[in-house]
Amino acid sequence: MEKLEKALELRKAKYLKRTGSPGNYKYIYREKTGRRRGIEKEIKKAYNWIFKETGNKFEAMVVLDIDGKVVASKLGQENSINIDDIFSSLKDKIFIHNHPSDSSFSDDDILVALTSGMKEMRAVSNKYEYIYRPKKSSRPDIDIVEHFLTHQQEALYNRWRPEVRSGKMTANEANMIHWHELATNFVKKFGGFYERRER
Repeated sequence: MEKLEKALELRKAKYLKRTGSPGNYKYIYREKTGRRRGIEKEIKKAYNWIFKETGNKFEAMVVLDIDGKVVASKLGQENSINIDDIFSSLKDKIFIHNHPSDSSFSDDDILVALTSGMKEMRAVSNKYEYIYRPKKSSRPDIDIVEHFLTHQQEALYNRWRPEVRSGKMTANEANMIHWHELATNFVKKFGGFYERRER
């Protein structure tokens, strides 16, 4: 409740969203809805372009500026896109791409988001859309991040490999859980925002 009282004192209550159940409410800040709705509309247009161009058989990307204007678009390969030519221009941008495998962000995705200084990364598939917004202030040391991601990769692989080998789940099911848990654990450790939404 201290955070709520502080927000009321600062006259920011209209930017608070209440979640949870009676007796266990949580209050979180939300962005100003008008601008966010406009950005989301442009993001959906980017999704439509990507699926139209690729049929979700290979990757493509769209880059938006903070006002939702398209500043770059590109077709890639089955599981990758070369962004060397635009990497230096990604600061404060929204980077949108598709994942034909339905999986969440890879370790490379997370590293690109952090090192480029982008505002937000999206990955969209037939089943889900994934959202990652790096922590705005004091982004973590990349060597520490790489060590954490490597450790997580090994731990999650060892956790789900027996399930696949025993036939309890498919390799694709394990892959989807693996990357979702990696992104979730990363944000818990280093901050930022991560969410998976059903489409």
